[in-house]
Amino acid sequence: MKSAGRMKISDRKDVWSEADAFLQDLELVERVQVRLGHKVKIWHLNLTGKSQKTLEMMVFKDLLKETIEVDFKLQVGK
Repeated sequence: MKSAGRMKISDRKDVWSEADAFLQDLELVERVQVRLGHKVKIWHLNLTGKSQKTLEMMVFKDLLKETIEVDFKLQVGK
């Protein structure tokens, strides 16, 4: 029995075209590293708001978030 307010993803008519569009959007995402001193920031460029919302629905909200790493091996002044 279906609940009144919720619809299964598989019940939607255009689920396959939406999935295809989502994958095409993800093809355009670029991963870049930006070094700021000992910190290395990782950004994902070209990620659309719609793709971010889709990732949230799939419970992958943090998959392509900005991250910061620290590189202690960096030798300054050489």
